[in-house]
Amino acid sequence: MMGLSLILLLFAERGSYALAGQVTAAYVFLAAVVSPFQARLVDRHGQRAVLLPLSLVNLAAKVAMVLAVTSDLPSPFPQLCAAAGGATSPLVGAYARARWSALLGDRPELRAAYALESLVEDLCAVFGPPLATLLATAFSPLVGLVVAIGCGFAGTTLFAVQRRTQPSPKPRGQRAGDPLRVSRLGPVCLTSAGLGLLSGSVNVTVVAFCSEQGAPGLSGLVLGAVAAASVLAALVVGAVALPPHRLVRLAALATAALSVCLPLAATVPSGAVILVGVAVTLLAFTAAPATIAAFTLVERLTPTSRLSEAIAWTTSFLLGGYALGGALAGAVIDHFHTPAAFLIPPTAALATAFFAFLIPTAKSAPTKAPGEKALDTKDVRSAEFD
Repeated sequence: MMGLSLILLLFAERGSYALAGQVTAAYVFLAAVVSPFQARLVDRHGQRAVLLPLSLVNLAAKVAMVLAVTSDLPSPFPQLCAAAGGATSPLVGAYARARWSALLGDRPELRAAYALESLVEDLCAVFGPPLATLLATAFSPLVGLVVAIGCGFAGTTLFAVQRRTQPSPKPRGQRAGDPLRVSRLGPVCLTSAGLGLLSGSVNVTVVAFCSEQGAPGLSGLVLGAVAAASVLAALVVGAVALPPHRLVRLAALATAALSVCLPLAATVPSGAVILVGVAVTLLAFTAAPATIAAFTLVERLTPTSRLSEAIAWTTSFLLGGYALGGALAGAVIDHFHTPAAFLIPPTAALATAFFAFLIPTAKSAPTKAPGEKALDTKDVRSAEFD
Protein backbone atom coordinates (compact mmCIF):
# COMPACT_ATOMS: atom_id res chain seq x y z
CA MET A 1 0.00 0.00 0.00
CA MET A 2 2.85 2.36 0.84
CA GLY A 3 4.56 1.95 -2.53
CA LEU A 4 1.44 2.34 -4.68
CA SER A 5 0.17 5.31 -2.63
CA LEU A 6 3.53 7.03 -3.02
CA ILE A 7 3.55 6.44 -6.79
CA LEU A 8 -0.02 7.73 -7.15
CA LEU A 9 0.73 10.82 -5.05
CA LEU A 10 3.91 11.64 -6.96
CA PHE A 11 2.23 11.29 -10.34
CA ALA A 12 -0.76 13.37 -9.19
CA GLU A 13 1.48 16.13 -7.80
CA ARG A 14 4.33 16.11 -10.33
CA GLY A 15 3.03 14.19 -13.38
CA SER A 16 6.22 12.16 -13.87
CA TYR A 17 6.69 8.41 -13.53
CA ALA A 18 10.44 8.95 -13.72
CA LEU A 19 10.33 11.09 -10.56
CA ALA A 20 8.02 8.56 -8.92
CA GLY A 21 10.53 5.83 -9.71
CA GLN A 22 13.42 7.93 -8.36
CA VAL A 23 11.70 8.75 -5.07
CA THR A 24 10.53 5.20 -4.44
CA ALA A 25 13.95 3.90 -5.47
CA ALA A 26 15.65 6.27 -3.00
CA TYR A 27 13.36 5.03 -0.24
CA VAL A 28 13.89 1.35 -0.99
CA PHE A 29 17.60 1.62 -1.82
CA LEU A 30 18.51 3.31 1.48
CA ALA A 31 16.41 0.74 3.33
CA ALA A 32 18.43 -1.96 1.58
CA VAL A 33 21.79 -0.37 2.36
CA VAL A 34 21.14 0.39 6.03
CA SER A 35 19.08 -2.66 7.03
CA PRO A 36 22.02 -5.06 7.69
CA PHE A 37 23.55 -2.56 10.11
CA GLN A 38 20.15 -2.05 11.72
CA ALA A 39 19.83 -5.82 12.10
CA ARG A 40 23.29 -6.00 13.67
CA LEU A 41 22.14 -3.51 16.31
CA VAL A 42 19.01 -5.57 16.88
CA ASP A 43 21.06 -8.76 17.34
CA ARG A 44 23.27 -7.01 19.91
CA HIS A 45 20.70 -4.98 21.87
CA GLY A 46 17.36 -6.72 21.26
CA GLN A 47 14.40 -5.93 19.03
CA ARG A 48 12.42 -3.87 21.56
CA ALA A 49 15.33 -1.60 22.47
CA VAL A 50 16.01 -0.71 18.82
CA LEU A 51 12.57 -0.76 17.18
CA LEU A 52 10.66 1.52 19.54
CA PRO A 53 12.89 4.61 19.08
CA LEU A 54 13.51 3.75 15.42
CA SER A 55 9.77 3.74 14.67
CA LEU A 56 9.47 7.32 15.97
CA VAL A 57 12.38 8.53 13.85
CA ASN A 58 10.92 6.75 10.83
CA LEU A 59 7.55 8.40 11.36
CA ALA A 60 9.17 11.85 11.38
CA ALA A 61 11.14 11.06 8.21
CA LYS A 62 8.02 9.90 6.35
CA VAL A 63 6.11 13.02 7.38
CA ALA A 64 8.98 15.09 5.98
CA MET A 65 8.80 13.07 2.75
CA VAL A 66 5.08 13.80 2.38
CA LEU A 67 5.65 17.51 2.99
CA ALA A 68 8.46 17.60 0.43
CA VAL A 69 6.23 16.04 -2.23
CA THR A 70 3.10 18.09 -1.54
CA SER A 71 4.99 21.39 -1.14
CA ASP A 72 6.45 21.16 -4.66
CA LEU A 73 10.01 21.21 -3.38
CA PRO A 74 12.40 20.61 -6.30
CA SER A 75 14.71 17.66 -6.64
CA PRO A 76 16.61 16.38 -4.78
CA PHE A 77 14.53 17.25 -1.67
CA PRO A 78 11.81 14.59 -2.23
CA GLN A 79 14.50 11.99 -2.95
CA LEU A 80 16.49 12.92 0.16
CA CYS A 81 13.46 12.81 2.43
CA ALA A 82 12.46 9.46 0.93
CA ALA A 83 16.01 8.19 1.51
CA ALA A 84 15.75 9.21 5.18
CA GLY A 85 12.46 7.34 5.46
CA GLY A 86 13.96 4.25 3.90
CA ALA A 87 17.11 4.37 6.01
CA THR A 88 15.04 4.37 9.21
CA SER A 89 12.45 1.85 8.05
CA PRO A 90 12.16 -1.07 10.53
CA LEU A 91 12.53 -4.53 8.97
CA VAL A 92 9.59 -6.05 10.82
CA GLY A 93 9.32 -8.98 8.41
CA ALA A 94 12.94 -9.99 8.94
CA TYR A 95 12.64 -9.74 12.72
CA ALA A 96 9.41 -11.74 12.72
CA ARG A 97 11.20 -14.53 10.85
CA ALA A 98 14.03 -14.37 13.37
CA ARG A 99 11.47 -14.87 16.14
CA TRP A 100 10.05 -17.91 14.40
CA SER A 101 13.52 -19.36 14.05
CA ALA A 102 14.25 -18.81 17.74
CA LEU A 103 10.98 -20.48 18.70
CA LEU A 104 11.10 -23.47 16.36
CA GLY A 105 14.81 -24.07 15.76
CA ASP A 106 15.46 -26.78 13.16
CA ARG A 107 11.98 -28.30 13.35
CA PRO A 108 10.15 -29.04 10.08
CA GLU A 109 7.43 -26.62 11.16
CA LEU A 110 9.79 -23.71 10.48
CA ARG A 111 9.07 -23.66 6.75
CA ALA A 112 5.34 -23.64 7.49
CA ALA A 113 5.96 -20.72 9.87
CA TYR A 114 7.82 -18.83 7.16
CA ALA A 115 4.99 -19.59 4.75
CA LEU A 116 2.53 -18.28 7.33
CA GLU A 117 4.59 -15.10 7.66
CA SER A 118 4.56 -14.63 3.89
CA LEU A 119 0.83 -15.38 3.88
CA VAL A 120 0.10 -12.61 6.38
CA GLU A 121 2.29 -10.17 4.45
CA ASP A 122 0.58 -11.09 1.20
CA LEU A 123 -2.87 -10.69 2.75
CA CYS A 124 -1.87 -7.13 3.60
CA ALA A 125 -0.70 -6.75 0.01
CA VAL A 126 -4.04 -8.10 -1.26
CA PHE A 127 -6.04 -5.39 0.46
CA GLY A 128 -3.39 -2.66 0.31
CA PRO A 129 -3.39 -1.76 -3.42
CA PRO A 130 -7.20 -1.73 -3.81
CA LEU A 131 -7.49 0.33 -0.62
CA ALA A 132 -4.81 2.75 -1.86
CA THR A 133 -6.62 3.13 -5.19
CA LEU A 134 -10.00 3.54 -3.46
CA LEU A 135 -8.69 6.24 -1.12
CA ALA A 136 -6.91 7.98 -4.00
CA THR A 137 -10.02 8.09 -6.20
CA ALA A 138 -12.58 8.76 -3.46
CA PHE A 139 -10.49 11.34 -1.58
CA SER A 140 -6.90 11.95 -2.72
CA PRO A 141 -3.63 10.03 -3.08
CA LEU A 142 -2.41 11.84 0.03
CA VAL A 143 -5.04 10.13 2.17
CA GLY A 144 -3.87 6.70 1.06
CA LEU A 145 -0.25 7.51 1.88
CA VAL A 146 -1.13 8.89 5.33
CA VAL A 147 -3.14 5.76 6.13
CA ALA A 148 -0.23 3.55 5.02
CA ILE A 149 2.24 5.50 7.18
CA GLY A 150 -0.06 5.33 10.20
CA CYS A 151 -0.62 1.59 9.84
CA GLY A 152 3.14 1.00 9.54
CA PHE A 153 3.90 2.97 12.70
CA ALA A 154 1.15 1.26 14.71
CA GLY A 155 2.15 -2.22 13.51
CA THR A 156 5.84 -1.70 14.30
CA THR A 157 5.03 -0.45 17.80
CA LEU A 158 2.70 -3.36 18.56
CA PHE A 159 5.32 -5.81 17.30
CA ALA A 160 8.16 -4.26 19.29
CA VAL A 161 6.38 -4.36 22.66
CA GLN A 162 6.03 -8.16 22.53
CA ARG A 163 8.88 -9.39 24.72
CA ARG A 164 8.11 -13.07 25.15
CA THR A 165 8.85 -14.10 21.57
CA GLN A 166 11.85 -11.92 20.76
CA PRO A 167 15.26 -13.64 20.51
CA SER A 168 17.76 -12.95 23.26
CA PRO A 169 20.27 -10.19 22.47
CA LYS A 170 23.76 -11.35 21.51
CA PRO A 171 26.40 -8.79 22.58
CA ARG A 172 29.56 -8.56 20.51
CA GLY A 173 31.57 -10.93 22.74
CA GLN A 174 28.80 -13.55 22.86
CA ARG A 175 28.09 -13.89 19.13
CA ALA A 176 29.25 -17.47 18.73
CA GLY A 177 29.17 -19.46 15.54
CA ASP A 178 30.59 -19.21 12.05
CA PRO A 179 30.82 -15.86 10.27
CA LEU A 180 28.50 -15.07 7.40
CA ARG A 181 30.02 -16.63 4.28
CA VAL A 182 29.60 -15.14 0.83
CA SER A 183 29.78 -18.59 -0.80
CA ARG A 184 26.66 -19.64 1.13
CA LEU A 185 24.65 -16.44 1.42
CA GLY A 186 25.71 -14.70 -1.82
CA PRO A 187 23.67 -16.76 -4.31
CA VAL A 188 20.58 -16.48 -2.08
CA CYS A 189 20.99 -12.69 -1.94
CA LEU A 190 21.42 -12.44 -5.71
CA THR A 191 18.35 -14.61 -6.24
CA SER A 192 16.41 -12.29 -3.94
CA ALA A 193 17.70 -9.28 -5.90
CA GLY A 194 16.34 -10.79 -9.11
CA LEU A 195 12.96 -11.37 -7.48
CA GLY A 196 12.93 -7.78 -6.24
CA LEU A 197 13.84 -6.45 -9.69
CA LEU A 198 10.96 -8.46 -11.12
CA SER A 199 8.46 -7.16 -8.55
CA GLY A 200 9.57 -3.54 -8.64
CA SER A 201 9.42 -3.29 -12.42
CA VAL A 202 6.03 -5.00 -12.56
CA ASN A 203 4.45 -2.68 -9.98
CA VAL A 204 5.46 0.57 -11.68
CA THR A 205 4.74 -0.74 -15.19
CA VAL A 206 1.28 -2.06 -14.29
CA VAL A 207 0.24 1.31 -12.81
CA ALA A 208 1.49 3.16 -15.91
CA PHE A 209 0.00 0.64 -18.34
CA CYS A 210 -3.47 0.79 -16.76
CA SER A 211 -3.37 4.60 -16.87
CA GLU A 212 -2.25 4.51 -20.51
CA GLN A 213 -5.14 2.19 -21.37
CA GLY A 214 -7.64 4.58 -19.75
CA ALA A 215 -8.31 2.40 -16.72
CA PRO A 216 -6.17 3.75 -13.85
CA GLY A 217 -8.55 2.31 -11.25
CA LEU A 218 -7.75 -1.22 -12.42
CA SER A 219 -4.11 -0.98 -11.29
CA GLY A 220 -5.09 -1.58 -7.66
CA LEU A 221 -7.23 -4.56 -8.63
CA VAL A 222 -4.43 -6.07 -10.72
CA LEU A 223 -1.87 -5.63 -7.93
CA GLY A 224 -4.41 -7.03 -5.47
CA ALA A 225 -4.80 -10.11 -7.68
CA VAL A 226 -1.01 -10.42 -7.72
CA ALA A 227 -0.96 -10.43 -3.92
CA ALA A 228 -3.83 -12.94 -3.80
CA ALA A 229 -1.81 -15.28 -6.01
CA SER A 230 1.09 -14.93 -3.59
CA VAL A 231 -1.23 -15.85 -0.71
CA LEU A 232 -2.35 -18.99 -2.51
CA ALA A 233 1.24 -19.87 -3.31
CA ALA A 234 2.21 -19.46 0.36
CA LEU A 235 -0.54 -21.90 1.35
CA VAL A 236 0.72 -24.42 -1.20
CA VAL A 237 4.33 -24.06 -0.05
CA GLY A 238 3.32 -24.63 3.57
CA ALA A 239 1.69 -27.93 2.61
CA VAL A 240 4.38 -29.26 0.23
CA ALA A 241 7.36 -31.17 1.61
CA LEU A 242 10.04 -30.17 -0.88
CA PRO A 243 13.65 -29.26 0.02
CA PRO A 244 14.03 -25.48 -0.14
CA HIS A 245 16.95 -25.52 -2.60
CA ARG A 246 14.86 -27.56 -5.04
CA LEU A 247 11.79 -25.41 -4.46
CA VAL A 248 13.62 -22.16 -5.21
CA ARG A 249 15.06 -23.60 -8.43
CA LEU A 250 11.75 -24.98 -9.70
CA ALA A 251 9.91 -21.77 -8.83
CA ALA A 252 12.57 -19.63 -10.51
CA LEU A 253 12.45 -21.73 -13.66
CA ALA A 254 8.66 -21.53 -13.81
CA THR A 255 8.78 -17.76 -13.31
CA ALA A 256 11.32 -17.36 -16.11
CA ALA A 257 9.19 -19.46 -18.46
CA LEU A 258 6.01 -17.49 -17.73
CA SER A 259 7.68 -14.07 -17.84
CA VAL A 260 8.09 -14.15 -21.62
CA CYS A 261 4.30 -13.94 -21.93
CA LEU A 262 4.16 -10.53 -20.25
CA PRO A 263 5.53 -8.34 -23.10
CA LEU A 264 3.40 -10.29 -25.56
CA ALA A 265 0.23 -9.65 -23.52
CA ALA A 266 0.96 -5.91 -23.48
CA THR A 267 0.93 -5.71 -27.29
CA VAL A 268 -2.54 -7.21 -27.78
CA PRO A 269 -4.82 -4.61 -29.48
CA SER A 270 -7.86 -5.21 -27.23
CA GLY A 271 -8.21 -6.61 -23.73
CA ALA A 272 -4.54 -5.99 -22.98
CA VAL A 273 -5.19 -4.96 -19.35
CA ILE A 274 -6.91 -8.27 -18.64
CA LEU A 275 -4.16 -10.31 -20.28
CA VAL A 276 -1.45 -8.36 -18.47
CA GLY A 277 -3.33 -8.88 -15.21
CA VAL A 278 -3.48 -12.63 -15.80
CA ALA A 279 0.20 -12.75 -16.75
CA VAL A 280 1.47 -10.87 -13.68
CA THR A 281 -0.83 -12.91 -11.43
CA LEU A 282 0.68 -16.15 -12.73
CA LEU A 283 4.14 -14.69 -12.26
CA ALA A 284 3.33 -13.91 -8.64
CA PHE A 285 2.11 -17.46 -8.06
CA THR A 286 5.45 -18.88 -9.21
CA ALA A 287 7.72 -16.18 -7.74
CA ALA A 288 6.29 -16.27 -4.20
CA PRO A 289 7.52 -19.84 -3.46
CA ALA A 290 11.01 -18.80 -4.54
CA THR A 291 10.98 -15.96 -2.00
CA ILE A 292 9.75 -18.24 0.81
CA ALA A 293 12.33 -20.90 -0.02
CA ALA A 294 15.10 -18.29 -0.14
CA PHE A 295 14.37 -17.14 3.41
CA THR A 296 14.18 -20.76 4.57
CA LEU A 297 17.62 -21.36 3.09
CA VAL A 298 18.99 -18.31 4.89
CA GLU A 299 17.97 -19.86 8.20
CA ARG A 300 19.70 -23.12 7.28
CA LEU A 301 22.86 -21.59 5.86
CA THR A 302 23.71 -19.18 8.67
CA PRO A 303 24.43 -19.47 12.43
CA THR A 304 21.60 -18.47 14.75
CA SER A 305 23.67 -15.73 16.38
CA ARG A 306 23.85 -13.93 12.99
CA LEU A 307 20.36 -14.80 11.73
CA SER A 308 18.76 -11.35 11.91
CA GLU A 309 21.73 -9.90 10.06
CA ALA A 310 21.64 -12.66 7.42
CA ILE A 311 17.90 -12.17 6.85
CA ALA A 312 18.52 -8.42 6.66
CA TRP A 313 21.18 -8.89 3.96
CA THR A 314 18.77 -11.04 1.97
CA THR A 315 16.02 -8.48 2.45
CA SER A 316 18.44 -5.73 1.42
CA PHE A 317 19.13 -7.39 -1.90
CA LEU A 318 15.40 -7.98 -2.36
CA LEU A 319 14.66 -4.30 -1.68
CA GLY A 320 17.63 -3.16 -3.75
CA GLY A 321 16.34 -5.14 -6.71
CA TYR A 322 12.88 -3.70 -6.14
CA ALA A 323 14.27 -0.15 -6.13
CA LEU A 324 16.27 -0.75 -9.29
CA GLY A 325 13.29 -2.34 -11.02
CA GLY A 326 11.02 0.59 -10.20
CA ALA A 327 13.59 3.17 -11.31
CA LEU A 328 14.36 1.34 -14.55
CA ALA A 329 10.69 0.91 -15.36
CA GLY A 330 9.96 4.59 -14.70
CA ALA A 331 12.84 5.72 -16.91
CA VAL A 332 11.85 3.39 -19.76
CA ILE A 333 8.21 4.51 -19.58
CA ASP A 334 9.10 8.21 -19.70
CA HIS A 335 11.71 7.93 -22.47
CA PHE A 336 10.17 5.20 -24.64
CA HIS A 337 6.72 3.72 -24.04
CA THR A 338 5.03 1.50 -21.46
CA PRO A 339 5.10 -1.83 -23.39
CA ALA A 340 8.91 -1.52 -23.60
CA ALA A 341 9.08 -1.60 -19.80
CA PHE A 342 7.54 -5.08 -19.87
CA LEU A 343 10.87 -6.37 -21.20
CA ILE A 344 12.43 -5.81 -17.77
CA PRO A 345 10.54 -8.60 -15.88
CA PRO A 346 11.66 -11.42 -18.25
CA THR A 347 15.26 -10.26 -17.94
CA ALA A 348 14.97 -10.24 -14.15
CA ALA A 349 13.33 -13.67 -14.11
CA LEU A 350 16.07 -15.23 -16.24
CA ALA A 351 18.75 -13.77 -13.95
CA THR A 352 16.87 -15.11 -10.93
CA ALA A 353 16.78 -18.61 -12.36
CA PHE A 354 20.52 -18.49 -13.06
CA PHE A 355 21.40 -17.45 -9.51
CA ALA A 356 18.97 -19.95 -8.00
CA PHE A 357 21.01 -22.82 -9.43
CA LEU A 358 24.13 -21.45 -7.73
CA ILE A 359 22.59 -21.79 -4.24
CA PRO A 360 24.31 -24.58 -2.25
CA THR A 361 22.38 -27.22 -0.35
CA ALA A 362 22.06 -26.74 3.39
CA LYS A 363 23.40 -30.19 4.37
CA SER A 364 26.86 -28.96 5.34
CA ALA A 365 25.78 -25.68 6.94
CA PRO A 366 24.64 -26.08 10.55
CA THR A 367 22.57 -23.18 11.82
CA LYS A 368 23.05 -23.61 15.55
CA ALA A 369 26.14 -22.59 17.40
CA PRO A 370 27.37 -24.94 20.14
CA GLY A 371 25.21 -24.66 23.22
CA GLU A 372 22.32 -22.86 21.48
CA LYS A 373 18.87 -24.27 21.98
CA ALA A 374 15.60 -23.45 20.32
CA LEU A 375 12.70 -22.41 22.51
CA ASP A 376 9.89 -24.87 23.03
CA THR A 377 6.76 -24.43 20.94
CA LYS A 378 4.71 -23.92 24.08
CA ASP A 379 6.38 -20.49 24.26
CA VAL A 380 4.50 -19.60 21.08
CA ARG A 381 1.18 -20.40 22.63
CA SER A 382 2.02 -18.50 25.84
CA ALA A 383 3.26 -15.39 24.03
CA GLU A 384 1.48 -12.24 25.10
CA PHE A 385 1.98 -8.51 25.47
CA ASP A 386 4.31 -7.78 28.35
